[in-house]
Amino acid sequence: MDILKPFYDLIINPFAIGFTIFFFVVGLVAAFDKKCLIFAIIAAIIMFFLTTIFSSFIQNIQATEAQVIDINYSLLALTGGFALGKISQWITKKLLM
Repeated sequence: MDILKPFYDLIINPFAIGFTIFFFVVGLVAAFDKKCLIFAIIAAIIMFFLTTIFSSFIQNIQATEAQVIDINYSLLALTGGFALGKISQWITKKLLM
């Protein structure tokens, strides 16, 4: 397994980065569009379960814990995107009104 370890690193890290970016964008979009909020929550729940499935699948591969997708990163990105969107929405309302 040591020979294939760099390839597992290449496969696992983009998943973690991709899920984190996706959840951040979902939270950011949900903060601005009220119609999109329901769809964003549904998409976030679906992606949460997909993250769980990928995480349990990747844990079966012999790798370090740092390489496994951490669900906390996805939830923090979702919360951070939503908070940043709400803050920027509040600032733009105060500046334009």
